[in-house]
Amino acid sequence: MVSLRRCEFAGDLAPGRVKAPDEIFRECELSEEIREQYLQFGPGYLLYQIIDRAVDSYFKVLDKILSLMEDIEDNVFKETTEVALGVSILRRDINTQRRVMFPTRPLLTELEKKLKRFAKTDLTLFFSDLQDHMNKICDTLDEYTETIEVFKDADYTLSGYRSNRSIRILAVLFAIGLPFLVIAALYIMLPDNFDKGSIRTFSLLLVFILIIIGLMLYSFRRRHII
Repeated sequence: MVSLRRCEFAGDLAPGRVKAPDEIFRECELSEEIREQYLQFGPGYLLYQIIDRAVDSYFKVLDKILSLMEDIEDNVFKETTEVALGVSILRRDINTQRRVMFPTRPLLTELEKKLKRFAKTDLTLFFSDLQDHMNKICDTLDEYTETIEVFKDADYTLSGYRSNRSIRILAVLFAIGLPFLVIAALYIMLPDNFDKGSIRTFSLLLVFILIIIGLMLYSFRRRHII
């Protein structure tokens, strides 16, 4: 599930054309009223509208990241599911988004100063709202980074626990099988005049082996090995 969802997410994050200018251009073509509304304060205001539309569309990307993180959260504690690859890929993608979005904040501040000559009105209020949206995006990416790090650490810890448990189980099985090998070797080394083929001898050896295994299992249980 995580890998499939990640492929869809990767397609949305792939480099492509920004849709905001095309959308505003089509709106201006279809409606003269909208065209006048965008141009009433000059080209600086029009540029603000394009940037604002692009920033708002980025919240869909945040929603997709959140959806993927919820999938990973559901699977990270399942013993039958491996999520290490999904966590690593999503962590890389989040860091990529942070490298893209974080430098945008000072850029917007600088752009606001330079756009004053191209605007018929003060755009400070508009760009303050834009900065608020950008700060929210960056804060959200920071939260996602912290969360994915928690998932990475949890998956690493649980993977180590599962590996140690498997090793313990193999060690217990080896220890349980060892008495059979030892008794079988001793049985073969018995002298020829010893009654090897009798039911009594076989029963005594079997009881002896079961006692040893029982004591071993009891000891393992007390030490919380099994």
